[in-house]
Amino acid sequence: MIKKITKLCLAGTLALGTVGTAFAADEASTSPFAAENFSSTLTMTSSYMFRGISFSNDQPALQGSFDWGYGNVFAGVWGSSLSDADSSGYELETDWYAGYADSVAGIDWFVMPIYYSFSDNNTSAEANMWEIWLDASYAINDTFTLHSMYAFTPEMSYKNGDGHYIRGDVTANLPQGFSLTAGIGYQDVEGVTGVNTDWDYTHWDLTLAKSLAGFDLSLMYSDTSADKATDSLNANYLGSTDNSDDTVVFTVSRSF
Repeated sequence: MIKKITKLCLAGTLALGTVGTAFAADEASTSPFAAENFSSTLTMTSSYMFRGISFSNDQPALQGSFDWGYGNVFAGVWGSSLSDADSSGYELETDWYAGYADSVAGIDWFVMPIYYSFSDNNTSAEANMWEIWLDASYAINDTFTLHSMYAFTPEMSYKNGDGHYIRGDVTANLPQGFSLTAGIGYQDVEGVTGVNTDWDYTHWDLTLAKSLAGFDLSLMYSDTSADKATDSLNANYLGSTDNSDDTVVFTVSRSF
């Protein structure tokens, strides 16, 4: 969830913070439902990664989004196929989000509530959850961009308590249209008395990306601090280490 929404909404932040300013200035002559205010993206990835965890059990996933932006506001829906290899009963994730974006003193930022929903649930555990995001990015120069975000989750999936997530990354624009992003994130979740204990983990990733012939291509290395079956992440959330192991992920997407 984190990686794809970050990409979508950072793009949305730039569009709403810069191009969006033009929208705001021309609102009198531009309808909120004009065709240029809508966009969609189709994505294929070798593994759907969410905060260092493979939500597709290291299997390929097909993803898509439909987005709308007008002035400083935006909204959208995003979906991904899920692998049921672990018999969890979940085969489709659908995320609904809306927010407000702006740019102040060179800092592009947005605030966004998002609802994660999971279909074909054959288990008694509740996976659906809400989050609120605070996100900011700053271009130091034409080469380097800093980005950070915080997400608060009231009642994390699977009967967990409140969750707190932070992430920071830096992107360097390279020759020939390539970019390299290095990031690190930390997830902390409160336990629920009589159900589970507190759990937390750290993850990190390195992504090489390039746009080519209208397609966005990326190759990412990802790993987490969860390397034993007895750690808090796997004991209280995953139940195994497979989905939090180090991995390399290839993704290709196209926006319309």
